[in-house]
Amino acid sequence: MNLLRTTGIVTSIKRVSGGADLYTIINERSSVLVSSNLEMSLMERVDLQYDESFKVSGIEPNGNADPELYGRTLSALVNGIGVKAKAAGIDFGVIEITEKDKLKSALADAAESLLTAYITGAPLIVRFHNDGDGSSGALALYRALTKIGAGTFEGGRSASWFMNKSIAYTPDSAYSDSALISQYSSKEKPVLLITDFGTSEESSGGMEIIKAKADVIWLDHHMPYKGFSSEGARYINSWNFGSDSNMTAGALTSFLSQALSGERFDELIKASFISDYSKYANPNDADAVRLATVLDYMTAKNKNGLSPKQIETVISDPDKYISTHATATEQMEEAISLGVNTANKYLTDRGVQVFIVDFTPIADKEQGFPLPGRYSSRLQGRLEELNGERVITAVHFGNFISMRVSKAISAEVEILQVIERLKRSNPEIGGGGHAEAASIRVVNKNIKEALTLLLIELGARQ
Repeated sequence: MNLLRTTGIVTSIKRVSGGADLYTIINERSSVLVSSNLEMSLMERVDLQYDESFKVSGIEPNGNADPELYGRTLSALVNGIGVKAKAAGIDFGVIEITEKDKLKSALADAAESLLTAYITGAPLIVRFHNDGDGSSGALALYRALTKIGAGTFEGGRSASWFMNKSIAYTPDSAYSDSALISQYSSKEKPVLLITDFGTSEESSGGMEIIKAKADVIWLDHHMPYKGFSSEGARYINSWNFGSDSNMTAGALTSFLSQALSGERFDELIKASFISDYSKYANPNDADAVRLATVLDYMTAKNKNGLSPKQIETVISDPDKYISTHATATEQMEEAISLGVNTANKYLTDRGVQVFIVDFTPIADKEQGFPLPGRYSSRLQGRLEELNGERVITAVHFGNFISMRVSKAISAEVEILQVIERLKRSNPEIGGGGHAEAASIRVVNKNIKEALTLLLIELGARQ
């Protein structure tokens, strides 16, 4: 801003223990974040003075802003971003989708909700799944918000980023997010955005907690289970718009990010296709394969959490990027060779080959990378190269079984129906996923019995 003096409306307060509180103050030109020992209240009109940075110089004697002034001020900022026009210009490319306009409208509405929180300083929490698909979407969103921040904000603005190791949004996650939200007072409702996870029965408890405290933007591409409810959330799932799981969560989040910034994120979308083994993946696209490998590696190795900013520092540095890719490629190849050599092979009555692999020695050897899910996909590809396209891979580790099914036989096998039958027959078994990629969770780690039941359901014998 070029003005040395201006006025604004207090829209958010973050209480800081032992220091000056942080205030978000908006006017029709920008959103300003200031630290001040002057105690202010939401909706108060204040005077700002710029001297190397913005400072609050006083409170307007007229008191609080009326709803009309606030609405006009916020609309000027939000409309200035032009979300609806940017969403209308989204090109879904190769992705098969029948409800394009409907999806664009949903993305625009979600983007405006997120933008409203971001501009006014309401808490914005982003949780993404810890793989190449989830992190590609988070990186696109980070880039979009960074671009908006450079043009709209003074004093900085940030979201809270959390890499989610679980496929569920648990009550523990909800309590953690609630604690973060409690540090703020804000005119607008906080926003929680989750991507590439959550569409599972285990998420229902956490969602019931957090939906009372925040607007939830939920981006996913996993098929909803029977009885699934997204009531109270902005739930955007590729299945609900005439597409399927091949339209990755990374792609969905990249399109949302395009609605915010106007920029395309094609390289991130292509990497998400590779990482999630979408039918749209191009294994001959060396750049996409390299980026997907690095994203998978970084999200697996950083067990204590990883932010998009940390990812950006690696992929934007050519030397770090090349060395990280080389290390990831070497470790994955060693893990795949070990899996091929130690797999137990079974044959179903329909001539499908089932390979069972214990992930424990691989986990001990590679120290965090690859993760079982990513590894299962890569191992499946190698086993198909060696044995043809009638292959099922089941990788077990702890109380989980990660399964992959050749696309050529997915309709014949119906792995999701197999899992549903296992769940009905044994209350200690849960799970779900896609037609070609699914997982089974076993209570009390009775994994041997679950594997035996799985082989029986598949009609397999040694």
